[in-house]
Amino acid sequence: MLFAWRVLGSLSPMAKRVTRSVIVLAIGAFLFQPRPSSAEDFYLTVGVKLWYPRWDINIGGETLSSDFELMAAPAVGLRWGRYFAGASLTSGSFTFPLKRGLQLESPQGTVTQVSGKADFIQLETGVGYYVVPWFGPYVGYLSQSQKFEFNTLPSNESVKGDQNLGALLIGALFNRPTLWPRTAFYANGAFVGVLSRDVRGTLAEVGFAYAALRAPVSFSAGFKYQDLRYQRDILKLNKNPRERDTFLGLTLGIHYTLD
Repeated sequence: MLFAWRVLGSLSPMAKRVTRSVIVLAIGAFLFQPRPSSAEDFYLTVGVKLWYPRWDINIGGETLSSDFELMAAPAVGLRWGRYFAGASLTSGSFTFPLKRGLQLESPQGTVTQVSGKADFIQLETGVGYYVVPWFGPYVGYLSQSQKFEFNTLPSNESVKGDQNLGALLIGALFNRPTLWPRTAFYANGAFVGVLSRDVRGTLAEVGFAYAALRAPVSFSAGFKYQDLRYQRDILKLNKNPRERDTFLGLTLGIHYTLD
């Protein structure tokens, strides 16, 4: 968490303003398992979600893949009747094993081998409205920061850099009870960069949630996918400016609801 807050301090002024607004609402996880409520009900949900993804970076048709790494997102969400608001702050560090056989054109010549590491932090915020008790569209904002260091051969160059970006997102939450007692199927999907020329992408998560019998606690297990395409090459290894990030992995969560 110290790493998360240190990187958060390097975000753009817009991201910092978003962060302050999220603190007012309560910082935490954007995806929480809602339940039907009347217009007068108010819920505060707190918890944590773990994500175990692999990070694939695509540059000029070549893909650099990290090891699977564990990321954590503290969780808080607000719901008042059919309205809801929330945020997630996800952070982690990734190692990219040595990859051979590349053909990436850089200012130092052709790169044939790459290895390295990268730090990642992402803040998502959103507000929405449940048109029915189990489906709610939302609008939000995604702010992301990356810090990386890659070693290239045969030039033996160390490439360091960082990337900060922000983009509007539009999505929807879905939550529907299953045939098994106290269980529900949930889904969260969003389009990223609806009005941006710098980034386009999608976020998606599906899974199942289980509510404890004698306590206001729920557990979730699912699968999360994130795909973002950029109009610039942050690694400066290829003449083609298009660069793509893909995250794919399992999730586990625990949430406590106050009402």
